[in-house]
Amino acid sequence: MKTLLIALMLVGSWNVWSCDMHGETGIVEKNDLWISADVKNASLTHAEFSHIIEKVKNYYTAVVESKGAKLVVVENWDDGTVNAFAKQENGEYQVHMFGGLARHETVTPDGFALVVCHELGHHLGGAPKKKDFLGTVRWASNEGQADYWGTMKCLRNVFSHENNTAIVAKMQIDADARQECKATFSSTEEQALCMRTSMAGKSLASLFNSLRNLSTPVQFTS
Repeated sequence: MKTLLIALMLVGSWNVWSCDMHGETGIVEKNDLWISADVKNASLTHAEFSHIIEKVKNYYTAVVESKGAKLVVVENWDDGTVNAFAKQENGEYQVHMFGGLARHETVTPDGFALVVCHELGHHLGGAPKKKDFLGTVRWASNEGQADYWGTMKCLRNVFSHENNTAIVAKMQIDADARQECKATFSSTEEQALCMRTSMAGKSLASLFNSLRNLSTPVQFTS
């Protein structure tokens, strides 16, 4: 399999934040930002929020059931919290998504899908996994593995059932991402899928950039 050479880099300080295993912290640092459901010109509508979650659930519900668990995605649309987290309890693989994150100006529909996939990746991403304070390996895949699985497995699986060429034709694609995707993949559809996942990553990186008040813009490097 060809390896995608694009790496999304956030220039400057990049301290990776960890979703913990108990739902006490999320994908981004604890913050006081609250984006009300009443805000105008939000990045995503309520319908888009639910539709994206449903697409991921439709693909992975059976996968989770095969592991003897139940997939539960909690849709907190009215909650303005800008975060998301994963949790396991009572035989449930839980993913908690918040409307505040979906309404943030940096979050695109595909960027939001990547967050859903990242949180699901804590459940399904495999090793390496997080350890508790005693060094015991626990259930949650670590952040890097959740990132990898979320992008290379989940997002690609969910997007593979869509007409990516047509979707990308209506998107603004970063020139470097377009160039590298075309150089890496031969088929038009694979190139388009590469562009979508790359731009989803840029959306998520831009969210971190904004929350940390960093002035250096997010950019692609190869």
